[in-house]
Amino acid sequence: MKRKEKYIMKKIKYDDIKTPATVEEFRTNLKKYFCCVGEDRNYLFTQFNQRGWDINSLHSLSDLYFKELNAGSTATPNVIAYVDTDMNKLTNEEIMKHWGSRNFESIMKDESRFKIYKIKNQNHHNAFMMSNKPKWYAIDNQFMRSFLIKTLGDFSGYTLVEKSEVA
Repeated sequence: MKRKEKYIMKKIKYDDIKTPATVEEFRTNLKKYFCCVGEDRNYLFTQFNQRGWDINSLHSLSDLYFKELNAGSTATPNVIAYVDTDMNKLTNEEIMKHWGSRNFESIMKDESRFKIYKIKNQNHHNAFMMSNKPKWYAIDNQFMRSFLIKTLGDFSGYTLVEKSEVA
């Protein structure tokens, strides 16, 4: 039974994700929640650089923009998050409600529509990649911003702005 457990990907609740406070925690979360390849999965896999960028050279997502730009990419970096999103279950009303704030946390907390996988090792990574769930997300994707903020904290380059009502 232990051997089989190596291949079973664990789901994690959105609220159980620890937002990083240090660069080291940022890098750890890159490995947990985004597709990383190579020895010890230390290279962030992007659509532009499928060999991956050394996560130890990244201090924030801004570094990723500059690395890809300097390597000749003209597009926003795209990464694979270890998530399974059922976009068909999103209503137009929900999208319009959250579009201004770009805060889609309520949807990400709904495990029936947004499954988050915590990848701990190469076997989990392989199982996810073979599951037909991988999707590319631009790191400026408005829907995914809440996830980037939760998993990468201030190192994502984004912050959540609470909307206040005007009297």
